[in-house]
Order: sequence, then C-alpha cells, then structure tokens
Amino acid sequence: MLKTRHSARFVLTLLKTNLSRLSNNRYEKSQHEAGFHSN
Repeated sequence: MLKTRHSARFVLTLLKTNLSRLSNNRYEKSQHEAGFHSN
C-alpha cells in the first residue's frame, strides 16, 4: 500500500516536471518565433 502510494506520487512528480519543461520549451519557442517575425 505504502509502496504503491509512493510510486504514484513519484509518477505524478515526474509528470509535473515533464509538463512544466514542455510548457517552458513551447513558451521559449513562441518567444523566439515572435522575435524572429518582429525582425
């Protein structure tokens, strides 16, 4: 029981990290494209 809860929390943290990293990459890309188009 405890092990399952721990692994679930680990997976949740991993998902959160990947999601935030993905959104950061998308934000940087949109910023880069916006700067490129403004030039």
